[in-house]
Amino acid sequence: MKAHRNTRIARWRLSLVVVTVGALAVAVAAVASTTKSSAVTLTALIALGHHDEQALHLRGALRNGLTREEIKEVLLQAAVYCGVPAGNAAFRVAQRVFDELEQQPNPMT
Repeated sequence: MKAHRNTRIARWRLSLVVVTVGALAVAVAAVASTTKSSAVTLTALIALGHHDEQALHLRGALRNGLTREEIKEVLLQAAVYCGVPAGNAAFRVAQRVFDELEQQPNPMT
């Protein structure tokens, strides 16, 4: 009985993530800009746990004009809606990317 309940809860959470990310995508499409698109992409990747892809898109978000502070705000909001474990993982990935960029001769801001 408990396993069935956990399965229902997991499906409900996944549905909530899909609806939330979908709503964000629609909202951003109305005011399409590369920075907003990057923010939505990062949120979707965090929600779905695609941390390797997140690292790639963090670099793209910086190239598209998001600042490190804006990225941190996106990650914080994602932690609220996607859960603290997902947010913590996202911050670890972001810190790794920021550290790697600092090692380059001309790091992005």
